[in-house]
Amino acid sequence: MSKKNIKATFYSKEPLGNDTIQIVGWSGNYWDNISYFPKNYQIGIVRQGNGEFNVGGNNFPISSGQLFFIHPGKIHSGKPDFEIGWTVDTITLKADFVYELFNNNKPIFNDTVVENSALKITFEKAFELLSTYRENFENESNLFLLITDLFKDVSNTSIDDDKKANNEAIDRAIDFISKNYKKSFSLDDLAEQVFLSKFHLLRIFKKKIGLSLYAYQTQLKLNEARKLIFKDKTLTEIAYELGFADQAHFTNTFKKHANGANPSDLLKTAISFNFEE
Repeated sequence: MSKKNIKATFYSKEPLGNDTIQIVGWSGNYWDNISYFPKNYQIGIVRQGNGEFNVGGNNFPISSGQLFFIHPGKIHSGKPDFEIGWTVDTITLKADFVYELFNNNKPIFNDTVVENSALKITFEKAFELLSTYRENFENESNLFLLITDLFKDVSNTSIDDDKKANNEAIDRAIDFISKNYKKSFSLDDLAEQVFLSKFHLLRIFKKKIGLSLYAYQTQLKLNEARKLIFKDKTLTEIAYELGFADQAHFTNTFKKHANGANPSDLLKTAISFNFEE
């Protein structure tokens, strides 16, 4: 008995509440032999199975675990293996958003199919974050940095930086965070203070300081928490004073950056903090 086409099953989500970023997926062995003209950037992974992409008249075999990259205007089609089929997950990024993210540059992918373990980890982190996305300073900061990393090694993106202007902006950002780290503020609020787009600020801050903006704010909070613990403040009082949602949020954040130790363990032994992301 010959195998029949299994009609493709699709899903689509808009984590940011608009079509700026979408996560899209489909599975099956159905092929409609139609070429598509994308308006947006697509970064995806084959979860199971295999097949091939036809991009610009060239065929690219692809199998489970491999990533694919398609930029706007690149006519393409995907053909899953008829016997095996495939399951594919994709992050779709609106072109205007990507141009803004890269300071009005237009990245062009150097490769269509890539096998890269580090890049795969980055994709999985971005995909997981988008799958459970809630808008806040932490998620927004992490998301844009992950997306930047997805483009960095597989595109021709090159940004000329004004080092003096960037250093001044970073100094203003550090000053603002140092004065307001206990408060709740958004990435837009911070960018407005330093006169840069939030995307540009995130990129240059991480490059210069080695931490994301959110991680830097968290570092200041935990350094202050250590002082407050030795002043016999309760964990609830500390959480409230440092702007955490509640005691559980404070404790979980502390444990993440203190080798799994609880805040109260500070009173028993010396703990070293690890603020690397």
